[in-house]
Amino acid sequence: MNVVDCLRVRGFDVVYRIAFIFHLTLEKLRNLLKAKEINIVNEEFKTPLTVYNFKVVMQMTRTETLAEITDKYLNKLFKENIPKIMHLIVEDRFQILKTFLHTIDKVCKKAIDLQKERLKDEIAFVHISLIRSDAIFGNFNYRIDAFNEKWYGDKVECCTYWDANFMFRFFQDAIEKVYFHFKDYPRILHPYDLQTLKMMEIVKYHIFAVEVILAMIKQAIELESFKNMQKNDEFKIIAGEYMGAAKTIYPFSQEDEGVGALVFEPMFSSLNVEAEVLR
Repeated sequence: MNVVDCLRVRGFDVVYRIAFIFHLTLEKLRNLLKAKEINIVNEEFKTPLTVYNFKVVMQMTRTETLAEITDKYLNKLFKENIPKIMHLIVEDRFQILKTFLHTIDKVCKKAIDLQKERLKDEIAFVHISLIRSDAIFGNFNYRIDAFNEKWYGDKVECCTYWDANFMFRFFQDAIEKVYFHFKDYPRILHPYDLQTLKMMEIVKYHIFAVEVILAMIKQAIELESFKNMQKNDEFKIIAGEYMGAAKTIYPFSQEDEGVGALVFEPMFSSLNVEAEVLR
């Protein structure tokens, strides 16, 4: 005997009727779910949402949902954006190289001035880094530091910033498009989950940006300010995340024969912008 029959036997007529209606409704809903025939309206976005899909989504974890969105939307958008980014770099290559060299020139001159005042030791690292926590809020500047051998332990700050918004605007567009699909995952995804997606997705665009930086380094090391800056014997230029993963991009190695070296470097090396930078 189920709960409905038990209520009827004991004389709870009103409760029985309610339970009976609920029982029929539940059975009907189960049948409709199996047939995938029912639609409801998501009030927040005023768009149809299948109950079947809603049931499936509710069984997914937040981690699984974020992974699905990345695979279903973000990976596709990144592949679509790569040719757009490359086209933009080709079109604006002179200005991109000019602003990058100007930034390197600026930090080297700062280091030289500090060294003249005996406030700065020989430079062991020039570190070009993305601060991911800033980037997810729309600040797409690469911080360029001149460190002594203590690296982050260097107490004399010598840094400046290179504006890389030209590249990361495609990242912003992708995130905005994906946020539209949050409506398909009710009660699982919330606005703050967008920050989690940004933290994960921005790495792809950052890796691509490092390739562009690598392609411009050969021009940067020819700057007079770079040559005049006192450097130790183990000097390196490193690109990556601030206090995170990074790679050595100077001295050069065969491992650097990636997109930057094969595609962008010949394009940048044909430009003579040093005179513009030193004005």
